[in-house]
This record gives sequence, structure tokens and C-alpha cells, in this order.
Amino acid sequence: MQKRRCLMIIHKIINNNIVSSLDENHNEIILMGRGIAYQKSRGEVVLDEMIEKQFYLKNDKQNNRFLELIKDIPVNVLNVTDEIIDFARKGLDKELNDGIYITLTDHINYAIERYLQGINVQNPLLWEIRQFYQEEYKIAAEALKIINQKLMVNLSEDEVGFIALHFVNAELNSEMEEVTQITKIIQEILNIVRYHLMRIL
Repeated sequence: MQKRRCLMIIHKIINNNIVSSLDENHNEIILMGRGIAYQKSRGEVVLDEMIEKQFYLKNDKQNNRFLELIKDIPVNVLNVTDEIIDFARKGLDKELNDGIYITLTDHINYAIERYLQGINVQNPLLWEIRQFYQEEYKIAAEALKIINQKLMVNLSEDEVGFIALHFVNAELNSEMEEVTQITKIIQEILNIVRYHLMRIL
């Protein structure tokens, strides 16, 4: 995700806190800020001081999916997700596919909704994820602290594993199901190795 700053005209109003604009090349840019669209209409200028964050996804399909997703997601969740992705890029020192803004935002939002409903989803691959993707797991553990502190929730360690897989997914540029399948295959290989070692011993 790239961030730009120039004179912004409202192209679409997503909700009271989110609008889209077009740059000089007619690329759609998402602008966020509390009350940024309050009493505004399409074609009006967005005051610079109202813009807290701006997002530009290079892939049009991803950009449209992100616009659709963020309509009903609280601004604080979007801000926390953006902070986590920036933190992950620096901590992992790897390029992450822009699709992570869609997948991780959606995941964190639903994780919080489940928490508020008293639902805890266990991660059956937590041990394997911790072993196979140690750097991603470490960053995800810090991400969980950010979520719990800034969104005032208490999500369990199971979420660390889920978030770590989102990082792995963005590194590999693969579908999340594929990353999970890779982890399961590694788990099965280790089980076979352990079985043969036990027979030898």
C-alpha cells in the first residue's frame, strides 16, 4: 500500500469517515478521517487536516474489494490493522502483498466480533505455526498486544497463529487455504519422521 498527499476531491462517499478520491492518473485513493465526509458531497474538496490516512492499492480488483469491505468496519480497527501491517513489514523486512489489507482487516474485525459474543475459536495448528514460521509468529504476538491494548479486548494466543499465517500468506502471495495446507503437510511429514525415529529407537 502506498500513501500519497495532494489536493483531494471527493469521488465517492463510503461512510461518514471514509471517502475515495482520484489522483492525477485517475487511480482511486481511499481517504480516512473522523467525520471526513460529514455534510460533504461528491466533487467537494477534502480538507488536508481531515485526512488521517490515505490508501492506494495498486491492484484495481483489490482496491474495489477493500472499498466494499471497509464500509462497515470501525475506523479504529482499520487504523490498528494498518499499524500492524507497517510493523510487520519493518519487523520481517519483507514485502507483503497489498491483499493483506483486505484479509487481515477482515480477520481482525471478525475476531473482535466473535470476542464480544463470547466465542473463542481454537487454532489446531498453533504449535506447528510457532515452529515453522518463527519470525512471523513473533511479529504476530506483538500484533496481538497492539490489538488487545488499542481495541480494549483480550483475544487469546490462538489469534497469534492466525495472524502469523496472514503474514506468511502475504509473503508467498498465495491463498490462505494454500498456506494452511502447506502447514498441514509439514505437520504430517513431521509425524511420519517421529514415527520412524521411535521405531528405530
